[in-house]
Amino acid sequence: MMKKEDHINYWKNSAQENWDMALFLIDNKKYPEALFFLNLTVEKLLKANWVRDNFENTPPLTHDLDKIHSDTMLGKEEEWRDFYLVATSWNLETRYPDYKNTLRKLATKAYIDNHLIKIKELRTWLLSRI
Repeated sequence: MMKKEDHINYWKNSAQENWDMALFLIDNKKYPEALFFLNLTVEKLLKANWVRDNFENTPPLTHDLDKIHSDTMLGKEEEWRDFYLVATSWNLETRYPDYKNTLRKLATKAYIDNHLIKIKELRTWLLSRI
């Protein structure tokens, strides 16, 4: 049986794999796909924090970043809410064909560079809390 720490490490390690993939995709100018993996990075770090802060070891089955954050003891929820709405859309817009064209138009190098600053800040903060 996995211990709480094992569950936390699972989410943390998986987030690192997604972070590495996002950076690889950015380097190769695959911006819409990179946004998806940036979203997964944040989601999995939030889930690691969720496991840390809750009795259960299985986080909720949702991709809603704001919802996951709200069920933790992280605080700063209001500070990140607007960003979570944007980043959650990357998950949906990458998964569903109707939204892919919208994301492809949006996902420029400038767009990525602008959001990468915020994601690096969030990633560092979430890792520091685990």
